[in-house]
Amino acid sequence: MKLRLRREDGVAVMAVEGSLSQENVPLFRTRLDRLLEEGEANIVVDMTASGYISSMGLAVLVAAKNRATALSGDVKIAGSGQLITNLLRITNLWRKFDMYPSVAEALRSFGAEV
Repeated sequence: MKLRLRREDGVAVMAVEGSLSQENVPLFRTRLDRLLEEGEANIVVDMTASGYISSMGLAVLVAAKNRATALSGDVKIAGSGQLITNLLRITNLWRKFDMYPSVAEALRSFGAEV
């Protein structure tokens, strides 16, 4: 798994490339924690190039969302495929996260000019 970070109009976009498995979760958590510690409270997690997320990965997303909300921000998911979308529905987490078909749409939801 690779994580790529870019910033667009005040929003951090973290692209997850490859499977977000149990082995990769510590790196994912560290990167999200670092963003939040630096005051980046608006985050889009781009899952376009990922086809899998483990239960631990979901837990990290929930924790990051809670921290971002406490900082008056949000964590949104973009580009999740059918498998990840189904997993979020099965776990009822689709109610917790705003999900968008593309990063551009997620960025616009933050008011970013794309």
